Amino acid sequence: MADANNNLGPASAIEAVSIGEPGNRLFHIKISGQNGNAIVWIEKEQLNSVIIAFERILYLLETEYKDSTPKMTNTETANIISKSLFETTEFTSGNWSLKYDTDLDLISLWVDDINKNDGDNPHLNFQISALMAERFTSDAMEVYTGGRPVCPLCNAPLIQKERHLCPRSNGHAKILQ
Repeated sequence: MADANNNLGPASAIEAVSIGEPGNRLFHIKISGQNGNAIVWIEKEQLNSVIIAFERILYLLETEYKDSTPKMTNTETANIISKSLFETTEFTSGNWSLKYDTDLDLISLWVDDINKNDGDNPHLNFQISALMAERFTSDAMEVYTGGRPVCPLCNAPLIQKERHLCPRSNGHAKILQ
């Protein structure tokens, strides 16, 4: 993979955030790295795809690399330089790529900017530990599922103060309110 325009290095924090009311939320991921900060605006379903990708790589690490010992502990990531000294890169997410680096025992991520047409060079690169990916996955899932409740039959969002006519009920189930 080509060098990223913004290489944050090892991340000390990664967090999924939602802003707004359920049904009208915006999502972004905040990353603080050794060489700077980033805010990556992301669609809700894209956030779910990132969560699934992390779960897959964590499963792979658990099954394929279970004998490897971590080279960067949680306390070491806390000692990385204060991120407030750097500017923050902010952009809307395009494609995400990730791989496990066996030498560093870190997961490397590359993120494209949807508004830039430079397919060879990702806009952002950073690395996270498996422990950080695990925590992000669980916290991000809470953010992802924290919106409107969904219909148990058709999975469509239930809108408050509106009757939901579920196509799967075929007229035989009670109308959910």
